[in-house]
Amino acid sequence: MLISMTSPQQSLPIGKSGPSRLSVTGSVFLDLLRFSAAVVVAIGHFSDGYATRWPNLEGSAADAVSVFFVLSGFVIRMITVGGRVSARQYTVDRVSRIYSVLIPSMLFSLLVTALVQAFPGHSLLEMHYTLADAAKQIFANLTLSSQIWGMDIPVGFNQVFWSLGYECAYYVLFGVAIFIRGWKRVVALVLLCLFYGPPILSLLPLWLLGCALYEAYQYLRNRPNPIRTLTLIYAVMGVAALVLLLAAMHFRSLLHSPALHAQLHHLRSYLPAHLHLLRRSRPRFYYVGVPAAFVMLYGLLLCDRIRLDKNDAIVRTIRTIADGTFALYLIHPALFALAGAYIPYDRSSNLQACLVLFVSIVLGVAAEAPMNWIKQRMRERLLPQRGKPVLNQT
Repeated sequence: MLISMTSPQQSLPIGKSGPSRLSVTGSVFLDLLRFSAAVVVAIGHFSDGYATRWPNLEGSAADAVSVFFVLSGFVIRMITVGGRVSARQYTVDRVSRIYSVLIPSMLFSLLVTALVQAFPGHSLLEMHYTLADAAKQIFANLTLSSQIWGMDIPVGFNQVFWSLGYECAYYVLFGVAIFIRGWKRVVALVLLCLFYGPPILSLLPLWLLGCALYEAYQYLRNRPNPIRTLTLIYAVMGVAALVLLLAAMHFRSLLHSPALHAQLHHLRSYLPAHLHLLRRSRPRFYYVGVPAAFVMLYGLLLCDRIRLDKNDAIVRTIRTIADGTFALYLIHPALFALAGAYIPYDRSSNLQACLVLFVSIVLGVAAEAPMNWIKQRMRERLLPQRGKPVLNQT
């Protein structure tokens, strides 16, 4: 997902002091959160075939992606609030950040797909992969159109690229909403929504929740007792949620009625077989993402009470590791497949499985360094002499 894989404290617009928008401690908190989410995704995928004695935790990977959506909305709102960011800066920042990691990760995944297919007797990748498949996948993922209307086009066997199709759509929609005015904005948003389709739009509220989370954080932190105020708000919301739950249970029989299921089946018969409009539209994303947003808000307010120096060794170490989150997220399936095909480790051994997982995570984080160099070169070319990118270090 992207997934906000950007460092929050380093995402502030030029000329705006860090503490006024996000404290150093708050930045460290979000760095730890995003890296932990990426590790959970990696563990979830590793448990599916690469460690036979582990329980299947693949569902946890999807849960962690919902956290990335919330983090992404939070960071994008933080860097664009106040009108200090131009449309050009916003575009260059997002394009350089996405493609500096997307292109190398995509090429690496395609290479590993070919290598794994060449491995005799390898059972983790049971697919017939052709150059035509590769060409279609490269085009769809380079244009970030792999998820429109539920197409779900992966990169080789690597399925994690799906979240980029969602998150980049949200970047575009948000950019249009804040940089275009009048009837042109309305027309552009309508056309974009028709282009992206229901699957992508179904998770847009979760991303927008991250934007709202930033606004709530700024509002509460300037109040006399933010923790007490937030506790009261959560108590009221808890009562409201309980009432809604009781109402939902009352109407549960309606949701499971044969008549309703017959109507839904009739509707699906009109859809092309290869389009799955509800492929990613699972309530589970909201079951995890919404509570995670509430916890994040509490955590950020608590972090305001703790002072950290941005030059402390522990702060710099955490930031350096967390900066590798994006690369780790995109290439870990390829690293796992490569290890599974060519490293003769005992998958029934917890120790050996943990070692392979650890080395793969380290390599994933280390891969960020050359990708970061590509990102900086892109920004230098796309914003020459006229000002630095808004997210200078992200």
